[in-house]
Amino acid sequence: MSTNTHLYFAYGSNLNRDGMAARCPDSAPLHPAVLKDWVLTFRGVADVKPRDGGIAHGALWEISDRDLARLDRYEGWPSLYRRELLPVRIGERKLRAITYVMNDDYAGLPSPLYYRTILHGYKQWGLPLDALETARAMVKKKLAGLGVRTFVPDGPKRLRPADGGRFSERSC
Repeated sequence: MSTNTHLYFAYGSNLNRDGMAARCPDSAPLHPAVLKDWVLTFRGVADVKPRDGGIAHGALWEISDRDLARLDRYEGWPSLYRRELLPVRIGERKLRAITYVMNDDYAGLPSPLYYRTILHGYKQWGLPLDALETARAMVKKKLAGLGVRTFVPDGPKRLRPADGGRFSERSC
């Protein structure tokens, strides 16, 4: 029985090689890559969104059909994330790879543990750490503009202030 393989572009927790090996045992790490005209953001968990001139850093993996099914479960496909086949670049070389994009638009900071998992993945792949911090800073700014003083995410959720526009949870 043959198994199909797919190119998968990871930009969040699946950059972490240990986590990916546990979730997708057939996977093989390939190369750092970028998704042009997209940027990293956080909605409690990592996401990418279109932005002209933007660059979302990540990495390419080769995954099996079984791993794709495992990623679908991990990513909450199709309700939380949808799968998209997008053009990614390794230098000047263009490839098409599967990635996951959230279905809803809202903001939320990543938990400290989740952020550290992604940070470790960025370091493992040699990705620019300032791009990761910029994404987190942009979400903090967006939340502040919405009147959110403090917020501890427990996963993605829509922002529903309970006390006149302010959340009462402690800060990350």
